[in-house]
Amino acid sequence: MVRVLDEVARQPLSTERKTRRLLVVTRDDPETVRGGVETFCRRLKEVFPGSTVLPYAGSARPGRWLNEARDARAALGRIERELQRNPADVVVANGAAAWAWAGRDHLPPVVTVYHGTYAGYGRMLSRREPLHGLWTCTAGASLERWAGRGAACVAVSERVAMEALRHYGVDAVQIPNAVDLPEPAPRRDRRDRDRFRVLFVGRPTWSKGFDVLVAAAEQRPEWEWLGVGVPEGLHPAIQGLGELDPSEVADCYPCVDAVMVPSRYEGCSYVPLEAMAADCPVVVSDVGSFAQTGRFPYGFVVPKGSVEANLEALEEVRRDGTPFTPKKWVGKHHGFARFARSWRGLIEEMCS
Repeated sequence: MVRVLDEVARQPLSTERKTRRLLVVTRDDPETVRGGVETFCRRLKEVFPGSTVLPYAGSARPGRWLNEARDARAALGRIERELQRNPADVVVANGAAAWAWAGRDHLPPVVTVYHGTYAGYGRMLSRREPLHGLWTCTAGASLERWAGRGAACVAVSERVAMEALRHYGVDAVQIPNAVDLPEPAPRRDRRDRDRFRVLFVGRPTWSKGFDVLVAAAEQRPEWEWLGVGVPEGLHPAIQGLGELDPSEVADCYPCVDAVMVPSRYEGCSYVPLEAMAADCPVVVSDVGSFAQTGRFPYGFVVPKGSVEANLEALEEVRRDGTPFTPKKWVGKHHGFARFARSWRGLIEEMCS
């Protein structure tokens, strides 16, 4: 049965217990890479001060196949040496990283975090790239299945938890990603400009729905379309802003009318959550944390891949017949205090 730590999340934060120390094992360095998994690592360190993040990318020589898995295996010695120098209460491994040391009794308890599943991602990808999708569904998924053996498992959304249960037989606790709620920046009055402004944040790839964004922009040339992570000049309909620091991305949200997230697969994307935290309405695909289509306090959830549905939702936001309250919603469902209580409860349960 998939469990949610609701009771733990409702408990007040305790200052009496000592803060547990984690060793977080992840592929890419959160100090240099700005993806969702890396953001998660930084948030976890905020919950457990003094913890260490050990990135393992490049630990093995590059090969033709399974570089991520080979890197994780090659990093095992580094992990053991780190634990000898700085003992940790629990090892947290992102995705398939734990496959290399699953079942090793001499290591501390392990938590495997599923930010998505290769099984789910591969099935989505097979519609576009059949061979790549098949490889992801088989080789990648087998590693994640192995990573769940003998470990406590966390899923970042209900849909990811169900994928882990269905494809891997893993019963994962749901702990959604979380965002801070900053003081609201003054939003630009739409009357100060002539054009409705839409922001996209992500890689310009098919899995992120960039083709949907382009098609929508071509049908509404009178709107202004901005793309963070999109190189300048990549497409004439999109004003590419290139790569921006997180603080620069945060500054963009109050300056736009809506954020469009047309991804075809996500676990629990930070982009819509961070936009909501800035009180910006979002139009997102029905993937990851957003399972049901329709209108919600934070904006709209639409069928993935549908240009028409995205445009209709954006038109509703543009008309603004009913005010949206995204910051209030995300504070209730994805607030940092809830995230911290859930993780501290899980780690305490493992260490007791």
